[in-house]
Amino acid sequence: MWSCLGARGGRARPPRSTAGHPPPFSPRASTSQARPTCSREPAPAVTRRTPAPPGHTPRADPAQADDELDLAHRLLGRVDQRATRLIADLAALLRDAGTDRDVEERARVLRAEIDESGYATRHANLRLILAFHHAVANRNDLVEGDIRDLRELTDGGDYAYYVDLAHYMAALPLPAGDASAARWLDGPDSVRTRWRDLVQARQQLR
Repeated sequence: MWSCLGARGGRARPPRSTAGHPPPFSPRASTSQARPTCSREPAPAVTRRTPAPPGHTPRADPAQADDELDLAHRLLGRVDQRATRLIADLAALLRDAGTDRDVEERARVLRAEIDESGYATRHANLRLILAFHHAVANRNDLVEGDIRDLRELTDGGDYAYYVDLAHYMAALPLPAGDASAARWLDGPDSVRTRWRDLVQARQQLR
């Protein structure tokens, strides 16, 4: 998901309790670019795959995601897979983060759909996207609210590192007592820089 914006690195070794369960919207990306080549490919596979540009410099051009999102929505029009549709809608919201394309209202609608669907883990995904949106807009006061919500949503330990990422995107200090138990393979300073670069790259497109 985030790799479609060029977020490379930031790989985390999860706490033992979550080992073996890859987090949704992982910032980890492959080194080769993957794009759908066949319209007959199963919809879930197309929706969950994200293009990962080579190199280490984060890119934040929303247009990179347009082709795959269009294909995903066309394929999903033939099937009834609520969870996969939510992923596609979240991806579209991430693409438009930092713009004036009704991001807040669309997030409100998505929040209601997530409640109705029962896929509670998607609330954390949505809140992290909003943190990115607010960081791009330089609204750190709103990012702090996102962080409070993320703490509650990840209180059980799953995806607690989202709190770290929200701090990094807004260049907010992360008190030692608030940091997650995730151990960053590239080190926290490198991860902080990459996620902040992602925000700054998106700001240049505004």
